[in-house]
Amino acid sequence: MESLAALGLASNVIQFISFASKLISTSLEIHESLSGCTDDVSILDTVYGRLNKLSAGLRTRSEKGLFDSLEPHENVEAIIDLSRACEADCRKLMTIVKNIKLGAGLKGPKLWLSFKAAVKAAIEKNEIIRLEERLSRTQVALTLHICTITSDWQGKIAANLKQLQTESRTLGIQRSEEFTRIIESLARLEERVSATSSNPSSSSFSSTEVELLHEQMSQLSVSKHDITKEQTILRSLNFERRTVRHSSIAKAHEETFQWIFEDVQDDGTNFAHWLESGSGIFWVSGKPGSGKSTLMKYIIGEERTAAMLSRWSKPRQIITMNHFFWSPGTEMQKSQQGLLQSLIYDIFRQCPDLIKYVCVKRWSSEPGGEDRNAPWSCSELDEALRSVANVRQIPVKFCIFIDGLDEYNGSHFELCETIHSLAKSSHIKLCVSSRPWNVFEQAFGATAVKLSVHELTWNDIEKFSKDRLQGHPRWPFVTSNPLEGQWLIEEITKRARGVFLWVFLVTKQLREGMTNRDSFSDLRRRLESFPVELDAFFKLILESVEDFYHDKMATSLEITMAATTPLDFHFYEFHDMDYEDNGYVVKLPLSPFSPEQSIRIQDQVVWRLNSRCRGLLEVDANNCINFLHRTVKDFLRTSGMSDFLRVKSPLWFDSRLCLLKAHIAVIKRSVEITQPDLFGEELGEKLRETFRIAEQLEIEPNGRSTEAYDALEELERCMSTTGVQSTLFCNVDDTEGLPSAFQQIMLEFQLVGYLQRNLIKQSWYLPVFGSTTICSVLGRSDLIRGVVGTWTDQLNVMSEPWRERGLEMLRHLLRSHPEIEVNKPYKGGHSAWTGLISYITLWHVSLDNVVEERLWSVLESGVLSLLLELGANPNAHQPAHRDAYRPGLNVTVFQTYLALSFDIDPDPTHEELYLQGLDEFLQAGADVEFVLSSDNASRSVLHKLWRVSTHLSWKCRTAFLGKVIERLLRHAYVFKVVQPRETIGEIAGRWIREAKAEYSNLSYPKRPGYKRLNMAPVTDLTQEDTDSEGESHCVKRKASVVIDLTGGDSDTDKSVLCFKRRKS
Repeated sequence: MESLAALGLASNVIQFISFASKLISTSLEIHESLSGCTDDVSILDTVYGRLNKLSAGLRTRSEKGLFDSLEPHENVEAIIDLSRACEADCRKLMTIVKNIKLGAGLKGPKLWLSFKAAVKAAIEKNEIIRLEERLSRTQVALTLHICTITSDWQGKIAANLKQLQTESRTLGIQRSEEFTRIIESLARLEERVSATSSNPSSSSFSSTEVELLHEQMSQLSVSKHDITKEQTILRSLNFERRTVRHSSIAKAHEETFQWIFEDVQDDGTNFAHWLESGSGIFWVSGKPGSGKSTLMKYIIGEERTAAMLSRWSKPRQIITMNHFFWSPGTEMQKSQQGLLQSLIYDIFRQCPDLIKYVCVKRWSSEPGGEDRNAPWSCSELDEALRSVANVRQIPVKFCIFIDGLDEYNGSHFELCETIHSLAKSSHIKLCVSSRPWNVFEQAFGATAVKLSVHELTWNDIEKFSKDRLQGHPRWPFVTSNPLEGQWLIEEITKRARGVFLWVFLVTKQLREGMTNRDSFSDLRRRLESFPVELDAFFKLILESVEDFYHDKMATSLEITMAATTPLDFHFYEFHDMDYEDNGYVVKLPLSPFSPEQSIRIQDQVVWRLNSRCRGLLEVDANNCINFLHRTVKDFLRTSGMSDFLRVKSPLWFDSRLCLLKAHIAVIKRSVEITQPDLFGEELGEKLRETFRIAEQLEIEPNGRSTEAYDALEELERCMSTTGVQSTLFCNVDDTEGLPSAFQQIMLEFQLVGYLQRNLIKQSWYLPVFGSTTICSVLGRSDLIRGVVGTWTDQLNVMSEPWRERGLEMLRHLLRSHPEIEVNKPYKGGHSAWTGLISYITLWHVSLDNVVEERLWSVLESGVLSLLLELGANPNAHQPAHRDAYRPGLNVTVFQTYLALSFDIDPDPTHEELYLQGLDEFLQAGADVEFVLSSDNASRSVLHKLWRVSTHLSWKCRTAFLGKVIERLLRHAYVFKVVQPRETIGEIAGRWIREAKAEYSNLSYPKRPGYKRLNMAPVTDLTQEDTDSEGESHCVKRKASVVIDLTGGDSDTDKSVLCFKRRKS
């Protein structure tokens, strides 16, 4: 931007030099323009106006405020200095023109001669020569400065462009044409600058050229800025392992699936025709293992697909996007969020020009702002996907490919509704694949074009079987008779019934037989012994494993099933170490594996798994261990196979505990843990998965908690040793009172048992106990800033439910800290006590039901009582908290709690809990004078009752309010807050009169639809009893408050508050 501003200023300087040079020279152009003019004064006006405009332009453009940097580039400074010198010369010429205008009415050539004479009179001859020379030098210097600035800018843009190109290739953004255009523009710019800088005196820039240069640079800057915004938004859509499933699917065997583009099925189905001219939904249905995913990958990657779709979309641009659901994968790989995010990413990647029209808010947000990088919600993604088809500025059509609908982890019915909704657009059509489940048959069977893949792959399976068997070197010796070989291939094809996976397993077994020198008859018997159903085949494979390996076969399969994502091969190495020493994780060194060690471990693990699982586990394209096919995992999850694996496993084995220790071992031997910095996404994901497993072990204990806690203690020690910090707090200013990175995640996953164990061993396990710790225990860590922040922050942070076991953890913390300083304020003003109160009381202003539930949870759990027992001050000042009905009025903790009484639902359980809490506040020394004293009538409960009834609404029952007031009155009387000889009735009457008197001088806007409480004048609502000696004993009197609110919509309706006395 600084360079662009400098060019703008340079353009003004060049305009002045050009105009001034003509004025002080014998320019025929000016002379001729004057000689033919009948109104020469207007010519002078034009000259004067032009000089004045140039002067203003020079003055404005030279202001430092137009430049970004506090220390501008030296060439920019030089141009600023040149402009100031030119401005001074411009003012001199303006004075000359002004004087001529005031002279006698000269015309034509005489006027021009007069101008020259005036110049000579105003400036000596030598000065004129110097002015001419100065203008010439300025022209040359300015040209050189322009060349230097432009060259520097061009170099920076080129470097940024290179980075943007690299990032675009990484993200897969189709911007090659845009980058080519920018590169060509930069090349032309460089060529022009190079030619000028070599001979600045003879090839200087004109003002028009500089303005054109300025425009070109501005356009290039905008283009660079837009590309940067596009990349930022695309990065926010991308997610880890987005393409993993697609890359892990086996490539279609050579010359298979060709029929999808060529053949017309018996029912008339023609996929090629649907691509070129069809609409709506094309459903690829098929049995498990029939090759649906392989077919979908083949279709997406085929050039013919893009060509046929282009004919359908013509003249519009065609955009294809795809998503492969994967049940063994991450949450994003099997959820609606992942589907939508993946599709939107594909759309924007191929047509980035759509981003500015679809993501208006993100596009217009400040650079580096949170809006542009914020995580996407499902609703925002859904809205974006639906709006892309309606963008008028860019004509496009979309074809969406979605594989594995049956692997989606949500409602399949709702997923089908979403697909049908998208297909209603004339610009969108979808090709989806799934197993032939009833939900999909009902959704697509009658309306979509359907293809049953297992019915169409006979030739493909025959081709695959032939290539697999004939590719073995022993095939010619086994099938000396060609007819025998042909029979074997045809028999495999027939038995497969369209299931490619079955064929793969059979041919693998037959190839092993040939390796073992089986004869044709042996191969025939093998084939006939193989079950036709996959489940039975899997069982046969497992039973064929050598007995010696059965225990490790079972446990290897169990940890693979228990894992939420495919495991790295290191996990299986640690799985084997667990057999040798169940405390191995503590003894491992805190250092990463060398590349050589990892290669050796991988080779070893692959061999071991082949011997134990006979190919049911394999290394996938991402170098992780995974099931051969999803059907294997489905089979192992059946009750019969679960029992089978349980019987084969050692009695001591627990897959969750094994995975917990293996995760910690992997973290100890990873590169990330050895770098003392904020942990990144990869290490963060490993830690979260570790604690997720630990949480499961606490919820469903296995009797080996000590072993699990020892492993967690080792992880905590490692994180402390290496100085790993949590990114959850990287933006929090108040670091005092924050748990360590390990403690924070431990609290987040509610490891109550682990916390209790450490508190028993060391009561100050969490050394500083402030409001931030309470936030960590009870709710999300990123709410900390709100709880200790501004009033607006406090109203916005309470949107998440509390952790299920948060209060239980908080009780353990409180009981283990008998000398805890609950009243000690931390940065931001909050103590542990006031922080908790803020956390549970804001709902009476924000009307947040989620936050209201927290109040009842705290009261039910006894945490409030426990804090008061530990010395929590009920009269502590509440930082950044304001009275609900008196905005701007600072209040105490007790006042905050008391203000809730007007918003308690008419629920007997809630009322009783609230009153119990009120009693505990009063017993702990809560100051009631502020609500009852005549000096504080404006803050009294009765005063508030008056204000609520006159211009606010309330939710509570009036009888409940009466109980609240009665408790306050009793407490005030016992502790002599009130005047010694006043009865409770007299006190009540006086307070009401004082409150009413105060309000008689105030006016509030009348709000329609709200009850109005009219208090009857109170004269004497009490009667004293006297003893035999005539002494009054009002202290023995008890008052109960009865409040009768019968107000309606009519002004004549009366609501009466009165006090009745009753005997002790």
